[in-house]
Amino acid sequence: GFAKTRGKTLCKYYINNACTKGSECPFAHDRTIKPDDVCRFYLAGRCSFGIHCRYFHFLILDDHNTLGKSKSWILHKDHVFSTDAPEFIPSWITAPKSDKWTYASAVGYFFISFRSACILPLCPYFETGNCSKGAKCDFVHGDLCELCGINCLHPGDADQRIQHNRECVAAHEEAMEEAFAIARSVDKTCGICMENIRDKNMRFGILEGCKHCFCLDCIRKWRKNQNEQFDKKIVRSCPECRTHSDFVIPAVYWVEDPAEKMKLFTKFQTNTKQKQCKYIKEGSIDDCPFGNKCFYKHALPDGTIVEGKSPRALKG
Repeated sequence: GFAKTRGKTLCKYYINNACTKGSECPFAHDRTIKPDDVCRFYLAGRCSFGIHCRYFHFLILDDHNTLGKSKSWILHKDHVFSTDAPEFIPSWITAPKSDKWTYASAVGYFFISFRSACILPLCPYFETGNCSKGAKCDFVHGDLCELCGINCLHPGDADQRIQHNRECVAAHEEAMEEAFAIARSVDKTCGICMENIRDKNMRFGILEGCKHCFCLDCIRKWRKNQNEQFDKKIVRSCPECRTHSDFVIPAVYWVEDPAEKMKLFTKFQTNTKQKQCKYIKEGSIDDCPFGNKCFYKHALPDGTIVEGKSPRALKG
Protein backbone atom coordinates (compact mmCIF):
# COMPACT_ATOMS: atom_id res chain seq x y z
CA GLY A 1 0.00 0.00 0.00
CA PHE A 2 0.93 3.65 0.08
CA ALA A 3 2.50 3.30 3.54
CA LYS A 4 5.50 1.51 2.01
CA THR A 5 6.35 4.51 -0.15
CA ARG A 6 6.36 6.96 2.71
CA GLY A 7 9.48 8.33 4.40
CA LYS A 8 10.75 6.99 7.71
CA THR A 9 10.04 10.25 9.54
CA LEU A 10 6.90 10.07 11.64
CA CYS A 11 4.12 12.52 10.71
CA LYS A 12 3.43 14.67 13.75
CA TYR A 13 0.02 15.68 12.40
CA TYR A 14 -0.97 12.03 12.03
CA ILE A 15 0.03 11.36 15.63
CA ASN A 16 -2.22 14.25 16.65
CA ASN A 17 -5.03 12.96 14.38
CA ALA A 18 -4.76 16.15 12.36
CA CYS A 19 -3.08 15.18 9.07
CA THR A 20 -5.18 16.37 6.12
CA LYS A 21 -2.96 14.97 3.36
CA GLY A 22 -3.91 11.34 3.86
CA SER A 23 -2.21 9.04 1.36
CA GLU A 24 -0.42 12.02 -0.20
CA CYS A 25 1.51 12.77 3.00
CA PRO A 26 5.27 12.23 2.52
CA PHE A 27 5.71 11.27 6.18
CA ALA A 28 5.02 7.95 7.85
CA HIS A 29 1.58 7.17 9.27
CA ASP A 30 2.73 4.40 11.59
CA ARG A 31 2.30 4.60 15.35
CA THR A 32 4.94 1.91 15.93
CA ILE A 33 7.72 4.14 14.58
CA LYS A 34 9.89 5.70 17.26
CA PRO A 35 9.81 9.51 16.94
CA ASP A 36 13.22 11.12 16.45
CA ASP A 37 12.40 14.69 17.37
CA VAL A 38 10.86 14.54 20.85
CA CYS A 39 10.81 17.89 22.68
CA ARG A 40 13.50 17.68 25.37
CA PHE A 41 11.96 20.58 27.26
CA TYR A 42 8.63 18.75 27.44
CA LEU A 43 10.44 15.69 28.78
CA ALA A 44 12.06 17.87 31.43
CA GLY A 45 8.65 19.21 32.36
CA ARG A 46 8.67 22.73 31.00
CA CYS A 47 8.15 23.53 27.32
CA SER A 48 7.32 27.18 26.69
CA PHE A 49 5.48 26.58 23.42
CA GLY A 50 2.76 24.19 24.54
CA ILE A 51 0.52 23.10 21.66
CA HIS A 52 2.50 25.31 19.29
CA CYS A 53 5.76 23.40 19.82
CA ARG A 54 7.16 22.00 16.56
CA TYR A 55 8.55 18.93 18.35
CA PHE A 56 6.72 15.87 19.69
CA HIS A 57 5.39 15.81 23.25
CA PHE A 58 5.96 12.15 24.17
CA LEU A 59 6.70 10.22 27.35
CA ILE A 60 8.64 6.95 27.58
CA LEU A 61 6.93 4.34 29.71
CA ASP A 62 8.82 1.25 30.86
CA ASP A 63 6.61 -1.81 30.43
CA HIS A 64 8.47 -3.77 33.13
CA ASN A 65 9.21 -0.98 35.62
CA THR A 66 12.95 -1.34 35.08
CA LEU A 67 15.22 0.70 32.89
CA GLY A 68 16.78 -1.06 29.95
CA LYS A 69 13.64 -3.12 29.18
CA SER A 70 11.15 -2.51 26.39
CA LYS A 71 9.65 0.96 26.29
CA SER A 72 6.54 2.43 24.69
CA TRP A 73 6.04 6.00 23.48
CA ILE A 74 2.97 7.74 24.87
CA LEU A 75 1.72 11.00 23.37
CA HIS A 76 0.30 13.48 25.86
CA LYS A 77 -3.43 13.30 25.33
CA ASP A 78 -4.06 16.99 24.62
CA HIS A 79 -0.54 18.23 23.87
CA VAL A 80 -1.02 20.62 26.79
CA PHE A 81 0.76 19.87 30.01
CA SER A 82 1.32 20.99 33.57
CA THR A 83 4.48 20.80 35.62
CA ASP A 84 2.27 19.45 38.42
CA ALA A 85 1.24 16.43 36.34
CA PRO A 86 2.40 13.05 37.73
CA GLU A 87 4.66 12.36 34.77
CA PHE A 88 6.80 15.39 35.63
CA ILE A 89 7.36 14.53 39.29
CA PRO A 90 10.38 12.28 40.06
CA SER A 91 9.21 8.79 41.01
CA TRP A 92 11.68 8.56 43.88
CA ILE A 93 9.93 11.50 45.56
CA THR A 94 6.23 10.87 45.08
CA ALA A 95 5.68 7.25 44.11
CA PRO A 96 6.81 3.75 45.10
CA LYS A 97 9.25 1.91 42.86
CA SER A 98 6.46 -0.23 41.44
CA ASP A 99 4.98 2.78 39.62
CA LYS A 100 5.75 3.41 35.97
CA TRP A 101 8.85 5.40 35.10
CA THR A 102 8.76 8.62 33.15
CA TYR A 103 11.53 9.88 30.95
CA ALA A 104 11.97 12.78 33.37
CA SER A 105 12.74 10.35 36.20
CA ALA A 106 15.03 8.36 33.92
CA VAL A 107 17.22 11.31 33.07
CA GLY A 108 17.06 12.16 36.75
CA TYR A 109 18.31 15.07 38.75
CA PHE A 110 19.84 17.10 35.94
CA PHE A 111 16.67 17.99 34.07
CA ILE A 112 14.51 18.27 37.17
CA SER A 113 16.91 20.58 39.00
CA PHE A 114 17.33 22.87 36.04
CA ARG A 115 13.76 23.25 34.79
CA SER A 116 14.00 27.01 35.09
CA ALA A 117 16.81 26.97 32.53
CA CYS A 118 14.51 25.29 30.02
CA ILE A 119 12.88 28.59 29.10
CA LEU A 120 14.79 29.57 26.01
CA PRO A 121 15.94 33.20 25.72
CA LEU A 122 14.30 35.64 23.34
CA CYS A 123 15.78 36.05 19.88
CA PRO A 124 17.48 39.48 19.79
CA TYR A 125 17.15 39.65 16.00
CA PHE A 126 13.41 39.03 16.03
CA GLU A 127 12.99 41.74 18.65
CA THR A 128 13.99 44.22 15.96
CA GLY A 129 12.16 42.28 13.25
CA ASN A 130 15.24 40.93 11.43
CA CYS A 131 15.52 37.20 12.22
CA SER A 132 16.38 35.39 8.99
CA LYS A 133 15.91 31.90 10.46
CA GLY A 134 12.18 32.21 10.96
CA ALA A 135 10.60 29.06 12.39
CA LYS A 136 14.01 27.33 12.41
CA CYS A 137 15.44 29.80 14.94
CA ASP A 138 16.83 28.16 18.08
CA PHE A 139 15.53 31.00 20.23
CA VAL A 140 12.05 32.18 21.15
CA HIS A 141 10.33 34.73 18.94
CA GLY A 142 8.63 37.10 21.36
CA ASP A 143 5.19 38.65 21.15
CA LEU A 144 4.75 42.30 20.24
CA CYS A 145 4.57 44.84 23.08
CA GLU A 146 1.95 47.41 22.06
CA LEU A 147 3.63 50.17 24.06
CA CYS A 148 7.22 50.02 22.82
CA GLY A 149 6.55 48.23 19.52
CA ILE A 150 9.23 45.57 20.13
CA ASN A 151 8.77 41.80 19.96
CA CYS A 152 10.03 41.35 23.50
CA LEU A 153 7.25 39.56 25.42
CA HIS A 154 8.21 35.95 26.12
CA PRO A 155 5.27 33.67 25.22
CA GLY A 156 6.22 31.15 27.90
CA ASP A 157 7.32 33.39 30.78
CA ALA A 158 4.45 35.17 32.51
CA ASP A 159 6.75 36.85 35.05
CA GLN A 160 8.88 38.36 32.27
CA ARG A 161 5.77 39.70 30.52
CA ILE A 162 4.48 41.32 33.71
CA GLN A 163 7.88 42.83 34.54
CA HIS A 164 8.36 44.21 31.03
CA ASN A 165 4.86 45.67 31.00
CA ARG A 166 5.53 47.37 34.33
CA GLU A 167 8.83 48.83 33.09
CA CYS A 168 7.33 49.83 29.75
CA VAL A 169 4.43 51.68 31.38
CA ALA A 170 6.85 53.51 33.70
CA ALA A 171 9.06 54.51 30.75
CA HIS A 172 5.99 55.65 28.81
CA GLU A 173 4.81 57.80 31.72
CA GLU A 174 8.30 59.28 32.09
CA ALA A 175 8.40 60.11 28.38
CA MET A 176 4.99 61.78 28.63
CA GLU A 177 6.12 63.88 31.59
CA GLU A 178 9.21 64.97 29.65
CA ALA A 179 7.06 65.89 26.66
CA PHE A 180 4.84 68.07 28.87
CA ALA A 181 7.93 69.66 30.45
CA ILE A 182 9.33 70.53 27.02
CA ALA A 183 5.98 72.03 26.00
CA ARG A 184 6.02 74.23 29.13
CA SER A 185 9.54 75.43 28.37
CA VAL A 186 9.60 76.24 24.65
CA ASP A 187 8.31 79.82 24.86
CA LYS A 188 10.01 80.93 28.09
CA THR A 189 12.28 83.99 27.92
CA CYS A 190 14.77 85.24 30.48
CA GLY A 191 13.67 88.29 32.44
CA ILE A 192 17.23 89.67 32.38
CA CYS A 193 18.64 89.05 28.88
CA MET A 194 15.15 88.78 27.29
CA GLU A 195 16.19 85.82 25.11
CA ASN A 196 14.45 82.47 24.67
CA ILE A 197 16.16 80.10 27.10
CA ARG A 198 15.58 76.91 25.10
CA ASP A 199 16.87 78.57 21.92
CA LYS A 200 20.05 79.52 23.76
CA ASN A 201 20.38 75.90 24.91
CA MET A 202 20.70 77.18 28.46
CA ARG A 203 19.40 75.89 31.78
CA PHE A 204 16.70 77.58 33.80
CA GLY A 205 17.46 79.22 37.14
CA ILE A 206 14.36 78.43 39.22
CA LEU A 207 13.70 80.77 42.16
CA GLU A 208 11.98 79.12 45.11
CA GLY A 209 9.89 82.17 46.04
CA CYS A 210 8.30 83.29 42.77
CA LYS A 211 7.32 82.30 39.23
CA HIS A 212 9.55 84.65 37.23
CA CYS A 213 11.79 83.05 34.64
CA PHE A 214 15.55 83.52 34.21
CA CYS A 215 18.57 81.83 32.64
CA LEU A 216 20.69 80.12 35.25
CA ASP A 217 23.76 82.12 34.19
CA CYS A 218 21.88 85.44 34.18
CA ILE A 219 20.32 85.08 37.62
CA ARG A 220 23.60 83.88 39.15
CA LYS A 221 25.54 86.80 37.68
CA TRP A 222 22.86 89.24 38.80
CA ARG A 223 22.94 87.98 42.39
CA LYS A 224 26.74 87.94 42.42
CA ASN A 225 27.06 91.49 41.09
CA GLN A 226 24.40 92.84 43.42
CA ASN A 227 26.12 91.19 46.36
CA GLU A 228 28.98 93.64 46.06
CA GLN A 229 26.70 96.69 46.26
CA PHE A 230 23.54 95.88 48.21
CA ASP A 231 22.27 94.18 51.35
CA LYS A 232 21.82 90.39 51.22
CA LYS A 233 18.02 90.68 51.39
CA ILE A 234 18.01 92.77 48.24
CA VAL A 235 20.48 90.49 46.50
CA ARG A 236 18.34 87.41 47.15
CA SER A 237 15.20 89.06 45.85
CA CYS A 238 13.72 88.47 42.42
CA PRO A 239 14.87 91.17 39.92
CA GLU A 240 11.26 91.65 38.85
CA CYS A 241 9.01 91.21 41.91
CA ARG A 242 11.55 91.48 44.76
CA THR A 243 10.27 88.28 46.38
CA HIS A 244 12.98 86.71 48.54
CA SER A 245 14.53 83.39 47.44
CA ASP A 246 17.34 81.79 49.42
CA PHE A 247 18.60 79.71 46.51
CA VAL A 248 18.48 79.20 42.76
CA ILE A 249 17.72 75.69 41.45
CA PRO A 250 19.28 74.66 38.11
CA ALA A 251 16.77 72.95 35.81
CA VAL A 252 16.68 71.68 32.23
CA TYR A 253 12.94 72.40 31.98
CA TRP A 254 10.75 75.17 33.33
CA VAL A 255 9.09 74.33 36.67
CA GLU A 256 6.39 76.50 38.19
CA ASP A 257 4.27 74.32 40.48
CA PRO A 258 5.38 74.59 44.17
CA ALA A 259 5.22 70.82 44.70
CA GLU A 260 7.32 70.22 41.57
CA LYS A 261 9.80 72.85 42.77
CA MET A 262 10.15 71.02 46.08
CA LYS A 263 10.81 67.71 44.29
CA LEU A 264 13.37 69.45 42.08
CA PHE A 265 15.08 71.02 45.09
CA THR A 266 15.21 67.70 46.97
CA LYS A 267 16.79 66.01 43.95
CA PHE A 268 19.25 68.90 43.58
CA GLN A 269 20.25 68.64 47.25
CA THR A 270 20.73 64.88 46.99
CA ASN A 271 23.03 65.29 43.99
CA THR A 272 25.10 68.14 45.42
CA LYS A 273 25.62 66.32 48.73
CA GLN A 274 27.65 63.76 46.78
CA LYS A 275 30.11 66.45 45.62
CA GLN A 276 32.86 67.97 47.72
CA CYS A 277 32.52 71.69 48.48
CA LYS A 278 34.98 73.69 46.35
CA TYR A 279 35.85 76.02 49.24
CA ILE A 280 37.34 73.30 51.44
CA LYS A 281 39.18 71.11 48.96
CA GLU A 282 42.49 72.53 50.12
CA GLY A 283 41.55 74.28 53.33
CA SER A 284 39.53 73.80 56.50
CA ILE A 285 35.79 73.48 57.02
CA ASP A 286 35.56 77.12 58.10
CA ASP A 287 36.75 78.27 54.65
CA CYS A 288 33.24 77.72 53.27
CA PRO A 289 31.22 80.95 53.70
CA PHE A 290 27.93 79.02 53.73
CA GLY A 291 28.89 76.84 56.69
CA ASN A 292 26.25 74.32 57.71
CA LYS A 293 23.86 75.77 55.12
CA CYS A 294 26.05 74.65 52.23
CA PHE A 295 24.46 72.25 49.76
CA TYR A 296 27.75 70.48 49.10
CA LYS A 297 29.64 67.84 51.08
CA HIS A 298 32.04 68.95 53.80
CA ALA A 299 34.43 66.02 54.08
CA LEU A 300 37.77 65.99 55.91
CA PRO A 301 40.81 64.23 54.37
CA ASP A 302 40.02 61.10 56.41
CA GLY A 303 36.47 61.01 55.02
CA THR A 304 34.74 62.38 58.12
CA ILE A 305 31.70 64.55 57.31
CA VAL A 306 31.57 67.83 59.24
CA GLU A 307 28.77 70.35 58.65
CA GLY A 308 30.65 73.34 60.08
CA LYS A 309 29.38 76.49 61.76
CA SER A 310 26.43 78.63 60.78
CA PRO A 311 27.07 81.47 58.26
CA ARG A 312 26.32 84.02 61.00
CA ALA A 313 28.90 82.46 63.35
CA LEU A 314 31.50 82.45 60.57
CA LYS A 315 30.98 86.18 59.94
CA GLY A 316 31.05 87.01 63.65
